[in-house]
Amino acid sequence: ICYSFCTLLVGDMFLRHRQVRCCRFISQQMSGYVRKWVVDFRIGSDGKLVHKVTDNTSKVVDGGSEAVVPVLKYLPSPVTSWIDRHIAQHLLPAGYQHGSVHKSYFRYVGYHSIAAVAGAVVMVFSTQSMLYAAGLGAGAIPVAAALSWVLKDGLGQLGGVLFASFVNKNFDADPKRHRFLAGLTLDLAAALETLTLFFPKFFLPLAAAANCGKNVSFLAASASRASIHNTLASSGNLADITAKAGSQTTVAAAIGTTFGALISTQIGSDPTCMAVAVGCGTVVHLSCLYMCVRAVAFSQLNQQRLELLIDEWHRTKKVLTPCEVSKIEHFATKYTPRVIIGPDLRNVLTTSGGYNTLLRELSKSNYFIVSCNGGIGLLLSSSAETGDIIKGLFHSMTGSKKNAELFIDSLQEAGWDLSQSYIEDQQARVVVHKDADSC
Repeated sequence: ICYSFCTLLVGDMFLRHRQVRCCRFISQQMSGYVRKWVVDFRIGSDGKLVHKVTDNTSKVVDGGSEAVVPVLKYLPSPVTSWIDRHIAQHLLPAGYQHGSVHKSYFRYVGYHSIAAVAGAVVMVFSTQSMLYAAGLGAGAIPVAAALSWVLKDGLGQLGGVLFASFVNKNFDADPKRHRFLAGLTLDLAAALETLTLFFPKFFLPLAAAANCGKNVSFLAASASRASIHNTLASSGNLADITAKAGSQTTVAAAIGTTFGALISTQIGSDPTCMAVAVGCGTVVHLSCLYMCVRAVAFSQLNQQRLELLIDEWHRTKKVLTPCEVSKIEHFATKYTPRVIIGPDLRNVLTTSGGYNTLLRELSKSNYFIVSCNGGIGLLLSSSAETGDIIKGLFHSMTGSKKNAELFIDSLQEAGWDLSQSYIEDQQARVVVHKDADSC
Protein backbone atom coordinates (compact mmCIF):
# COMPACT_ATOMS: atom_id res chain seq x y z
CA ILE A 1 0.00 0.00 0.00
CA CYS A 2 2.89 2.40 0.81
CA TYR A 3 4.37 1.64 -2.63
CA SER A 4 1.04 2.52 -4.21
CA PHE A 5 0.92 5.88 -2.45
CA CYS A 6 4.46 6.64 -3.60
CA THR A 7 3.47 5.75 -7.16
CA LEU A 8 0.46 8.05 -6.89
CA LEU A 9 2.46 11.03 -5.61
CA VAL A 10 5.69 10.68 -7.61
CA GLY A 11 4.12 9.43 -10.83
CA ASP A 12 1.38 12.08 -11.02
CA MET A 13 3.37 14.30 -13.42
CA PHE A 14 4.46 11.34 -15.54
CA LEU A 15 0.92 10.03 -15.92
CA ARG A 16 -0.47 13.41 -16.89
CA HIS A 17 2.00 13.75 -19.79
CA ARG A 18 1.88 10.10 -20.80
CA GLN A 19 -1.68 9.02 -21.41
CA VAL A 20 -1.01 5.58 -19.96
CA ARG A 21 -2.53 3.27 -17.44
CA CYS A 22 -0.59 1.32 -14.85
CA CYS A 23 -1.49 -1.29 -12.25
CA ARG A 24 0.26 -2.47 -9.11
CA PHE A 25 -0.39 -5.81 -7.42
CA ILE A 26 0.21 -6.12 -3.70
CA SER A 27 -0.18 -9.26 -1.59
CA GLN A 28 0.17 -9.91 2.14
CA GLN A 29 0.06 -13.33 3.80
CA MET A 30 -1.88 -13.31 7.09
CA SER A 31 -3.02 -16.04 9.45
CA GLY A 32 -5.52 -17.99 7.40
CA TYR A 33 -5.94 -15.18 4.89
CA VAL A 34 -4.22 -13.79 1.81
CA ARG A 35 -4.72 -10.04 1.46
CA LYS A 36 -4.51 -8.89 -2.18
CA TRP A 37 -4.92 -5.39 -3.55
CA VAL A 38 -4.95 -4.36 -7.20
CA VAL A 39 -4.23 -0.62 -7.45
CA ASP A 40 -5.28 0.95 -10.77
CA PHE A 41 -4.08 4.40 -11.89
CA ARG A 42 -5.33 6.05 -15.08
CA ILE A 43 -6.27 9.43 -16.58
CA GLY A 44 -9.99 10.17 -16.54
CA SER A 45 -12.05 11.82 -19.26
CA ASP A 46 -11.68 15.17 -17.49
CA GLY A 47 -7.88 14.92 -17.54
CA LYS A 48 -7.61 14.26 -13.79
CA LEU A 49 -5.79 11.34 -12.24
CA VAL A 50 -8.17 8.53 -11.21
CA HIS A 51 -7.12 5.77 -8.84
CA LYS A 52 -8.98 2.85 -7.28
CA VAL A 53 -8.15 -0.23 -5.23
CA THR A 54 -9.71 -3.65 -5.73
CA ASP A 55 -9.49 -5.76 -2.58
CA ASN A 56 -9.34 -9.47 -3.44
CA THR A 57 -8.92 -10.83 0.08
CA SER A 58 -9.03 -14.65 0.07
CA LYS A 59 -9.75 -16.94 2.96
CA VAL A 60 -7.76 -20.17 2.88
CA VAL A 61 -10.08 -23.14 3.41
CA ASP A 62 -9.48 -26.88 3.71
CA GLY A 63 -7.65 -28.40 0.77
CA GLY A 64 -5.75 -25.22 -0.01
CA SER A 65 -8.50 -23.66 -2.13
CA GLU A 66 -9.45 -20.00 -1.79
CA ALA A 67 -12.81 -18.28 -1.62
CA VAL A 68 -12.35 -14.90 -3.34
CA VAL A 69 -14.82 -12.05 -2.89
CA PRO A 70 -13.66 -8.90 -4.78
CA VAL A 71 -14.50 -5.63 -3.07
CA LEU A 72 -13.98 -2.23 -4.74
CA LYS A 73 -12.38 0.42 -2.52
CA TYR A 74 -11.05 3.89 -3.21
CA LEU A 75 -7.82 5.34 -1.88
CA PRO A 76 -8.30 8.23 0.57
CA SER A 77 -8.21 11.77 -0.75
CA PRO A 78 -5.31 14.10 0.22
CA VAL A 79 -7.53 15.75 2.87
CA THR A 80 -8.50 12.48 4.56
CA SER A 81 -4.90 11.29 4.30
CA TRP A 82 -3.70 14.43 6.10
CA ILE A 83 -6.36 13.98 8.78
CA ASP A 84 -5.37 10.36 9.27
CA ARG A 85 -1.66 11.20 9.56
CA HIS A 86 -1.89 14.24 11.81
CA ILE A 87 -5.10 13.83 13.83
CA ALA A 88 -6.67 10.36 13.70
CA GLN A 89 -3.49 8.49 14.64
CA HIS A 90 -3.35 10.46 17.90
CA LEU A 91 -7.03 10.04 18.81
CA LEU A 92 -8.09 6.68 17.33
CA PRO A 93 -6.72 3.15 17.92
CA ALA A 94 -4.27 1.70 15.43
CA GLY A 95 -5.98 -0.21 12.65
CA TYR A 96 -9.37 1.37 13.26
CA GLN A 97 -10.00 1.34 9.48
CA HIS A 98 -9.45 -2.42 9.30
CA GLY A 99 -11.71 -3.75 12.05
CA SER A 100 -9.57 -3.42 15.17
CA VAL A 101 -12.58 -1.90 16.98
CA HIS A 102 -16.23 -2.87 17.27
CA LYS A 103 -18.58 -1.44 14.67
CA SER A 104 -20.33 0.65 17.34
CA TYR A 105 -17.03 2.31 18.37
CA PHE A 106 -17.33 5.44 16.21
CA ARG A 107 -20.93 6.12 17.24
CA TYR A 108 -19.91 5.74 20.88
CA VAL A 109 -16.86 8.00 20.52
CA GLY A 110 -18.80 10.68 18.63
CA TYR A 111 -21.49 11.08 21.26
CA HIS A 112 -19.01 10.64 24.12
CA SER A 113 -16.83 13.47 22.79
CA ILE A 114 -19.78 15.85 22.55
CA ALA A 115 -20.84 14.85 26.07
CA ALA A 116 -17.30 15.51 27.33
CA VAL A 117 -17.30 18.98 25.75
CA ALA A 118 -20.66 19.81 27.33
CA GLY A 119 -19.51 18.43 30.68
CA ALA A 120 -16.40 20.60 30.61
CA VAL A 121 -18.53 23.69 29.87
CA VAL A 122 -20.77 22.86 32.84
CA MET A 123 -17.73 22.42 35.10
CA VAL A 124 -16.46 25.89 34.14
CA PHE A 125 -19.76 27.50 35.17
CA SER A 126 -20.15 25.50 38.39
CA THR A 127 -16.55 26.19 39.49
CA GLN A 128 -16.99 29.88 38.71
CA SER A 129 -20.12 29.89 40.88
CA MET A 130 -18.21 28.43 43.84
CA LEU A 131 -15.40 30.93 43.44
CA TYR A 132 -17.85 33.82 43.56
CA ALA A 133 -19.67 32.24 46.51
CA ALA A 134 -16.35 31.81 48.38
CA GLY A 135 -15.63 35.53 48.09
CA LEU A 136 -13.45 35.81 45.01
CA GLY A 137 -15.64 38.58 43.61
CA ALA A 138 -14.94 40.79 46.61
CA GLY A 139 -11.17 40.55 46.36
CA ALA A 140 -8.75 38.02 47.83
CA ILE A 141 -10.27 34.82 49.19
CA PRO A 142 -10.51 35.04 52.99
CA VAL A 143 -8.84 32.45 55.23
CA ALA A 144 -12.22 30.96 56.20
CA ALA A 145 -13.14 30.53 52.55
CA ALA A 146 -9.81 28.86 51.79
CA LEU A 147 -10.32 26.49 54.74
CA SER A 148 -13.82 25.65 53.53
CA TRP A 149 -12.42 24.92 50.07
CA VAL A 150 -9.93 22.42 51.54
CA LEU A 151 -12.53 20.78 53.81
CA LYS A 152 -15.01 20.19 51.00
CA ASP A 153 -12.33 18.23 49.10
CA GLY A 154 -11.54 15.99 52.08
CA LEU A 155 -15.20 15.26 52.86
CA GLY A 156 -15.92 14.54 49.22
CA GLN A 157 -13.15 11.95 48.92
CA LEU A 158 -14.65 9.94 51.79
CA GLY A 159 -17.88 9.59 49.82
CA GLY A 160 -16.05 8.06 46.87
CA VAL A 161 -14.39 5.43 49.08
CA LEU A 162 -17.70 4.42 50.70
CA PHE A 163 -19.43 4.21 47.31
CA ALA A 164 -16.78 1.85 45.89
CA SER A 165 -17.13 -0.52 48.85
CA PHE A 166 -20.93 -0.74 48.48
CA VAL A 167 -21.18 -1.18 44.70
CA ASN A 168 -18.46 -3.84 44.32
CA LYS A 169 -19.26 -6.31 41.47
CA ASN A 170 -22.24 -4.36 40.07
CA PHE A 171 -19.86 -2.36 37.88
CA ASP A 172 -19.27 -5.46 35.77
CA ALA A 173 -22.88 -6.65 35.86
CA ASP A 174 -24.40 -3.43 34.52
CA PRO A 175 -21.72 -1.01 33.26
CA LYS A 176 -24.18 0.90 31.06
CA ARG A 177 -26.32 1.89 34.04
CA HIS A 178 -23.35 2.94 36.13
CA ARG A 179 -21.80 4.92 33.27
CA PHE A 180 -25.02 6.88 32.76
CA LEU A 181 -25.57 7.34 36.50
CA ALA A 182 -21.98 8.60 36.76
CA GLY A 183 -22.79 11.35 34.26
CA LEU A 184 -26.06 12.14 36.04
CA THR A 185 -24.25 12.35 39.40
CA LEU A 186 -21.67 14.70 37.90
CA ASP A 187 -24.39 17.02 36.63
CA LEU A 188 -26.15 16.97 40.01
CA ALA A 189 -22.83 17.87 41.64
CA ALA A 190 -22.48 20.78 39.23
CA ALA A 191 -26.00 21.91 40.16
CA LEU A 192 -25.07 21.87 43.87
CA GLU A 193 -21.96 23.92 43.13
CA THR A 194 -24.09 26.44 41.26
CA LEU A 195 -26.41 26.68 44.27
CA THR A 196 -23.53 28.03 46.37
CA LEU A 197 -23.88 31.24 44.41
CA PHE A 198 -27.49 31.55 45.62
CA PHE A 199 -26.74 30.40 49.19
CA PRO A 200 -23.16 31.44 50.04
CA LYS A 201 -23.77 30.86 53.78
CA PHE A 202 -24.13 27.14 53.07
CA PHE A 203 -20.98 26.96 50.99
CA LEU A 204 -19.29 24.17 52.97
CA PRO A 205 -22.17 21.62 53.05
CA LEU A 206 -23.16 22.29 49.45
CA ALA A 207 -19.59 22.20 48.14
CA ALA A 208 -18.74 19.08 50.20
CA ALA A 209 -21.83 17.26 48.89
CA ALA A 210 -20.98 18.33 45.35
CA ASN A 211 -17.38 17.15 45.68
CA CYS A 212 -18.60 13.85 47.10
CA GLY A 213 -20.83 13.49 44.05
CA LYS A 214 -17.88 14.26 41.76
CA ASN A 215 -15.71 11.60 43.38
CA VAL A 216 -18.51 9.04 43.11
CA SER A 217 -19.02 10.03 39.48
CA PHE A 218 -15.34 9.77 38.54
CA LEU A 219 -15.00 6.40 40.27
CA ALA A 220 -18.15 4.94 38.67
CA ALA A 221 -17.22 6.32 35.25
CA SER A 222 -13.69 4.90 35.28
CA ALA A 223 -14.85 1.49 36.53
CA SER A 224 -17.69 1.13 34.02
CA ARG A 225 -15.60 2.61 31.20
CA ALA A 226 -13.20 -0.34 31.54
CA SER A 227 -15.97 -2.81 30.66
CA ILE A 228 -17.12 -0.63 27.76
CA HIS A 229 -13.61 -0.39 26.31
CA ASN A 230 -13.17 -4.15 26.66
CA THR A 231 -16.31 -4.68 24.58
CA LEU A 232 -15.15 -2.23 21.91
CA ALA A 233 -11.73 -3.90 21.60
CA SER A 234 -12.43 -6.34 18.79
CA SER A 235 -8.81 -7.40 18.31
CA GLY A 236 -7.53 -7.44 21.89
CA ASN A 237 -6.30 -3.83 21.70
CA LEU A 238 -7.77 -2.78 25.05
CA ALA A 239 -4.70 -0.78 26.09
CA ASP A 240 -4.70 1.17 22.80
CA ILE A 241 -8.41 1.98 23.05
CA THR A 242 -8.02 3.08 26.69
CA ALA A 243 -5.05 5.31 25.83
CA LYS A 244 -6.87 6.90 22.90
CA ALA A 245 -9.97 7.40 25.07
CA GLY A 246 -7.81 9.46 27.43
CA SER A 247 -6.58 11.56 24.52
CA GLN A 248 -10.13 12.06 23.23
CA THR A 249 -11.34 13.15 26.67
CA THR A 250 -8.41 15.55 27.07
CA VAL A 251 -9.06 17.21 23.72
CA ALA A 252 -12.82 17.40 24.36
CA ALA A 253 -12.26 18.85 27.84
CA ALA A 254 -9.89 21.48 26.44
CA ILE A 255 -12.47 22.49 23.82
CA GLY A 256 -15.24 22.58 26.41
CA THR A 257 -13.17 24.61 28.86
CA THR A 258 -12.38 27.13 26.11
CA PHE A 259 -16.05 27.48 25.19
CA GLY A 260 -17.02 27.78 28.84
CA ALA A 261 -14.42 30.48 29.49
CA LEU A 262 -15.57 32.49 26.46
CA ILE A 263 -19.24 32.25 27.48
CA SER A 264 -18.52 32.98 31.15
CA THR A 265 -16.96 36.34 30.24
CA GLN A 266 -20.34 37.35 28.83
CA ILE A 267 -22.36 35.95 31.72
CA GLY A 268 -20.34 37.39 34.58
CA SER A 269 -21.54 36.65 38.13
CA ASP A 270 -25.28 36.84 37.50
CA PRO A 271 -26.76 33.79 39.32
CA THR A 272 -29.74 33.41 37.00
CA CYS A 273 -27.66 33.41 33.82
CA MET A 274 -25.21 30.99 35.44
CA ALA A 275 -28.03 28.61 36.36
CA VAL A 276 -29.49 28.74 32.83
CA ALA A 277 -26.08 28.03 31.30
CA VAL A 278 -25.52 25.05 33.62
CA GLY A 279 -29.01 23.73 32.81
CA CYS A 280 -28.45 23.93 29.03
CA GLY A 281 -25.06 22.25 29.29
CA THR A 282 -26.54 19.50 31.47
CA VAL A 283 -29.24 18.70 28.89
CA VAL A 284 -26.66 18.38 26.09
CA HIS A 285 -24.32 16.34 28.28
CA LEU A 286 -26.92 13.80 29.42
CA SER A 287 -28.50 13.47 25.96
CA CYS A 288 -25.19 12.67 24.27
CA LEU A 289 -24.11 10.41 27.12
CA TYR A 290 -27.36 8.45 26.79
CA MET A 291 -26.81 7.99 23.05
CA CYS A 292 -23.16 6.92 23.39
CA VAL A 293 -23.98 4.35 26.09
CA ARG A 294 -26.94 3.07 24.06
CA ALA A 295 -24.59 2.40 21.11
CA VAL A 296 -22.49 -0.15 23.05
CA ALA A 297 -23.55 -3.80 22.58
CA PHE A 298 -22.39 -6.16 25.34
CA SER A 299 -22.16 -9.86 24.51
CA GLN A 300 -22.09 -10.94 28.17
CA LEU A 301 -25.36 -11.79 29.88
CA ASN A 302 -26.82 -10.08 32.90
CA GLN A 303 -30.28 -10.77 34.31
CA GLN A 304 -32.03 -8.04 32.36
CA ARG A 305 -30.58 -9.12 29.01
CA LEU A 306 -31.34 -12.77 29.69
CA GLU A 307 -34.94 -12.01 30.63
CA LEU A 308 -35.38 -9.95 27.46
CA LEU A 309 -33.96 -12.83 25.41
CA ILE A 310 -36.23 -15.41 27.07
CA ASP A 311 -39.29 -13.19 26.53
CA GLU A 312 -38.49 -12.82 22.82
CA TRP A 313 -37.83 -16.56 22.46
CA HIS A 314 -41.10 -17.42 24.20
CA ARG A 315 -43.04 -15.18 21.80
CA THR A 316 -41.24 -15.69 18.48
CA LYS A 317 -38.77 -18.58 18.98
CA LYS A 318 -36.05 -16.14 17.93
CA VAL A 319 -32.89 -15.15 19.83
CA LEU A 320 -31.94 -11.49 19.60
CA THR A 321 -28.34 -10.51 18.88
CA PRO A 322 -26.32 -8.32 21.30
CA CYS A 323 -26.85 -5.31 19.00
CA GLU A 324 -30.62 -5.82 19.01
CA VAL A 325 -30.74 -6.17 22.80
CA SER A 326 -28.65 -2.99 23.23
CA LYS A 327 -31.46 -1.02 21.58
CA ILE A 328 -34.16 -2.14 24.04
CA GLU A 329 -32.41 -2.72 27.38
CA HIS A 330 -33.04 -0.23 30.19
CA PHE A 331 -30.19 1.59 31.89
CA ALA A 332 -31.46 5.14 32.50
CA THR A 333 -34.46 3.94 34.54
CA LYS A 334 -34.77 1.29 37.21
CA TYR A 335 -35.25 -2.26 35.99
CA THR A 336 -37.27 -4.64 38.17
CA PRO A 337 -36.36 -8.28 37.48
CA ARG A 338 -39.20 -10.72 37.00
CA VAL A 339 -37.40 -13.50 38.90
CA ILE A 340 -35.65 -13.07 42.25
CA ILE A 341 -32.38 -15.00 42.11
CA GLY A 342 -31.15 -16.17 45.53
CA PRO A 343 -34.10 -15.24 47.82
CA ASP A 344 -33.82 -15.62 51.57
CA LEU A 345 -33.99 -19.35 52.29
CA ARG A 346 -35.92 -18.87 55.54
CA ASN A 347 -38.78 -17.10 53.75
CA VAL A 348 -39.36 -19.77 51.09
CA LEU A 349 -39.11 -23.10 52.87
CA THR A 350 -42.61 -22.86 54.36
CA THR A 351 -44.14 -22.53 50.87
CA SER A 352 -41.96 -24.87 48.86
CA GLY A 353 -42.48 -28.28 50.42
CA GLY A 354 -39.74 -28.19 53.01
CA TYR A 355 -36.17 -29.36 53.06
CA ASN A 356 -36.74 -32.73 51.39
CA THR A 357 -38.18 -31.24 48.20
CA LEU A 358 -35.44 -28.63 48.15
CA LEU A 359 -32.67 -31.20 48.51
CA ARG A 360 -34.17 -33.46 45.85
CA GLU A 361 -34.56 -30.71 43.25
CA LEU A 362 -31.15 -29.16 43.87
CA SER A 363 -29.39 -32.51 43.53
CA LYS A 364 -31.25 -33.18 40.27
CA SER A 365 -31.00 -29.87 38.39
CA ASN A 366 -28.89 -27.47 40.53
CA TYR A 367 -31.81 -25.02 40.79
CA PHE A 368 -35.16 -24.86 42.55
CA ILE A 369 -38.11 -22.59 41.68
CA VAL A 370 -40.06 -21.22 44.64
CA SER A 371 -42.83 -18.76 45.36
CA CYS A 372 -41.38 -15.65 46.94
CA ASN A 373 -43.38 -12.63 48.16
CA GLY A 374 -46.04 -13.13 45.52
CA GLY A 375 -43.42 -13.51 42.80
CA ILE A 376 -41.03 -16.13 41.48
CA GLY A 377 -37.78 -17.00 43.22
CA LEU A 378 -34.88 -19.10 41.98
CA LEU A 379 -32.64 -20.93 44.42
CA LEU A 380 -29.30 -22.10 43.04
CA SER A 381 -27.00 -24.82 44.23
CA SER A 382 -23.42 -23.87 45.06
CA SER A 383 -22.30 -26.06 42.13
CA ALA A 384 -24.60 -24.38 39.57
CA GLU A 385 -22.84 -23.11 36.45
CA THR A 386 -23.90 -20.55 33.83
CA GLY A 387 -25.87 -23.16 31.89
CA ASP A 388 -27.79 -24.17 35.03
CA ILE A 389 -28.66 -20.54 35.79
CA ILE A 390 -29.94 -19.99 32.24
CA LYS A 391 -32.03 -23.18 32.43
CA GLY A 392 -33.45 -22.15 35.81
CA LEU A 393 -34.41 -18.67 34.59
CA PHE A 394 -35.82 -20.14 31.36
CA HIS A 395 -37.90 -22.63 33.37
CA SER A 396 -39.08 -19.91 35.77
CA MET A 397 -40.29 -17.56 33.02
CA THR A 398 -41.72 -20.05 30.50
CA GLY A 399 -43.13 -22.59 32.97
CA SER A 400 -41.26 -25.43 31.27
CA LYS A 401 -37.66 -26.54 30.85
CA LYS A 402 -38.42 -27.96 27.41
CA ASN A 403 -36.24 -26.40 24.69
CA ALA A 404 -33.87 -24.97 27.30
CA GLU A 405 -30.89 -26.70 25.67
CA LEU A 406 -31.96 -25.47 22.23
CA PHE A 407 -32.26 -21.95 23.65
CA ILE A 408 -28.70 -22.10 25.00
CA ASP A 409 -27.36 -23.31 21.65
CA SER A 410 -29.22 -20.47 19.92
CA LEU A 411 -27.65 -17.95 22.30
CA GLN A 412 -24.17 -18.98 21.23
CA GLU A 413 -25.12 -18.90 17.55
CA ALA A 414 -26.47 -15.36 17.98
CA GLY A 415 -23.10 -14.17 19.32
CA TRP A 416 -23.62 -14.29 23.09
CA ASP A 417 -20.57 -15.08 25.22
CA LEU A 418 -21.53 -17.69 27.83
CA SER A 419 -18.02 -18.15 29.19
CA GLN A 420 -18.58 -15.27 31.59
CA SER A 421 -21.91 -13.94 32.83
CA TYR A 422 -23.22 -11.52 35.43
CA ILE A 423 -26.72 -12.91 35.83
CA GLU A 424 -26.57 -12.99 39.63
CA ASP A 425 -26.67 -9.59 41.30
CA GLN A 426 -25.24 -11.09 44.46
CA GLN A 427 -24.13 -14.69 44.81
CA ALA A 428 -26.53 -16.19 47.40
CA ARG A 429 -26.51 -19.95 46.86
CA VAL A 430 -27.54 -23.04 48.79
CA VAL A 431 -24.75 -25.29 50.05
CA VAL A 432 -25.88 -28.89 50.42
CA HIS A 433 -23.93 -31.19 52.77
CA LYS A 434 -24.77 -34.60 51.37
CA ASP A 435 -23.37 -36.52 54.33
CA ALA A 436 -25.90 -34.96 56.70
CA ASP A 437 -28.68 -34.27 54.18
CA SER A 438 -28.87 -30.72 55.41
CA CYS A 439 -28.41 -27.16 54.07
